[in-house]
Amino acid sequence: MEYIYTALLLHSTGQKISEANIKKVLTASGAKIDEAKVKALVSSLEGVKIDEVIKQSVISAAPVAAAPAEKKEKAEEKKDESPEMNWEGALKYCEELELAGHSDWRLPSIREIATLLDLSYKDSTWFHKEFFPDVKTAPLGFYWASTTYGDSFGWGVNFQFGYDGYYAGKKHGCYPFRPVRSIRNGYNSL
Repeated sequence: MEYIYTALLLHSTGQKISEANIKKVLTASGAKIDEAKVKALVSSLEGVKIDEVIKQSVISAAPVAAAPAEKKEKAEEKKDESPEMNWEGALKYCEELELAGHSDWRLPSIREIATLLDLSYKDSTWFHKEFFPDVKTAPLGFYWASTTYGDSFGWGVNFQFGYDGYYAGKKHGCYPFRPVRSIRNGYNSL
C-alpha cells in the first residue's frame, strides 16, 4: 500500500507521479524499493485523472446492525454498530444483510477499507471521525476486509495505528467490520 499512498501523496502535493519521484518518497520513508512495483504503478496511472476517479468511486459504508433476534418476545436491545466475528462470519453477515431497503451489502476489499484511513492523523485519529464516530480502536482497532493472502491470512485495516496489513491465522480471530455497497452514478452495482 505504501506505493499507492506515495502516488496519492505526490498527486495531492501537485508533484508528477514518476518513477524518480516515487523512489525519492519511498527512500525518504525508509521503505525498500521494488523496481517492478514502481514501474507497474507509474504505467497503470498513466493517463488516469485521479481526481475524477476519486469522485466517481463512492463507497457507502454502513453501520452494522446486530443479527436479528430469534424471538420477538425478547426485550429490544441496543444494536451493536460493529459486531465482532471471524472472517467467514463477517463475509456471510454482509452477504445476508438487509439494511435501509438494500440487500447488496458486502465486506469491503482491502483497497476500499484502506480509503477510510486518514493519514493526516487529524484529531489524534487515523480515520475520519466526523463520518465514522463509532470506530473501535481498542484493544486492536483491526477491521476485516474481504481480501485474503493464503489460506489463513486475512487482510484488514488497523484504525488504532493507521495501517493496513494481513495477519497470520487471524482469519479465525473475531474483529469488527463495516459492510459496504457499491454506488456508481446514482445506480447500485456490484
